[in-house]
Amino acid sequence: MSISLKRRLSYNELVSQNRKEIMQDQSVLEKIESKFELKYQQLKENKEA
Repeated sequence: MSISLKRRLSYNELVSQNRKEIMQDQSVLEKIESKFELKYQQLKENKEA
């Protein structure tokens, strides 16, 4: 296997690993966001009550 091919493979692995981590981060952020939205709704309802 040539060096450049090895390099390309490891680069592709890094890129796919980064993509997975980004997707995980996005799902965590979405969970946090939905919790904030829930809290905000509760606060609004408490104010109106």
